[in-house]
Parts: sequence; C-alpha cells; structure tokens
Amino acid sequence: MCGQFAVLASLKAIKDYYEFLKDGGFMFDVDEFYEFDSDLLIDLPQETVKPMNYLPIITNRVGTVVSVLPARWGLVPHWAKDESFAHKAINARVETLSEKASFKYAYQKRRCLVPMTGFYEKGQYFPNNDERMKSFAGLYEVWEFGAGKATGIVTFTVVTCPADERVSGTHHRMPVVLDERPAVRLMSYEV
Repeated sequence: MCGQFAVLASLKAIKDYYEFLKDGGFMFDVDEFYEFDSDLLIDLPQETVKPMNYLPIITNRVGTVVSVLPARWGLVPHWAKDESFAHKAINARVETLSEKASFKYAYQKRRCLVPMTGFYEKGQYFPNNDERMKSFAGLYEVWEFGAGKATGIVTFTVVTCPADERVSGTHHRMPVVLDERPAVRLMSYEV
C-alpha cells in the first residue's frame, strides 16, 4: 500500500517532463496543460504527499489531447453518495481493476499519470532509481455533488502491484511506477 509519496519538482518541471507524451502521438491543450495552475494544489516540490492532498494529474480526457487537472488523492467513484469513500480508495490493486465496482469505470475510461519522484512504505523512502521524475499508474473520477450535482471534484487513486525485490523486505505491495514508454501505453489504453 502506498500511503505517502514525494514530488520533488515544480509544476513547470512536471509539465516539462510530460512533453514525452508528444512522441506517443498525444497533443497538448494549451489552456489545460501549458497555462494550467490551481490554488487547490499543495506547494510543490513536496517531500511528503498524503491522502486528501491535491496534486496535478495528467489525463487525456478528450482522446489524444493531454490535460493537467488538480485532483485530490483518494478516489470517490461517480456513484458514491458521499466523500467518505475516499479514505478507502487511495490505492487500487492492479489485479482487480476491471472487476471491482469502485474502479471498473475509471479503469475503462479514466486513466491518469501521477507525477512522483519516490514513495514511502512503512516509513521507508524509496526514491526513483535514477532520481528522475516518473509516474504512478492512476485512475481518476469526477465526483459531483450539490444541488443538481452542479459541483464536482476530481479524485484519483494510485494503482498498486506486488512488491519488487527492492521493496519486498518492507512491504508486500508497492505502487505501479512507470517510465515513459509504459506511461504512453497506459494513456493509450494498450494495457
């Protein structure tokens, strides 16, 4: 389970990093990518990102057009009656994404990349091997509430998998960490 992670980069550095998506056939929405900023976001860089913090996530809401959205960590499915679900859904097991009601729709329609430079398991920090930015595989939802469901928040979850050799001595699970090529495949719905 990933309960904290680090984003040791500015918002500009995050945007610069995701330029690699152009090589995967993606286009960038000028307003929703290059001009993106939000008062909701936590201060970046950040050594300790925790559930319920707002971060920029990378999405392709409209086919191959890439956007940045401010999203709160802790997925609230579109069908949830209230936000309390978010604490139960900070992580999603890769083995059950297509089966669990909480994640099934997002897995089919709303995948995202979560920028990161390292993660924590049981208090131990695991930086990216080359200390560069990478991505967690993520899923996101837009949860609408209020009168006529006129207000909405974007929430996300981090996808987890069985731990590799580096992490297995600390915990049996870890986040799915993606380099550039697997990130393009995730956003293209090839996996």
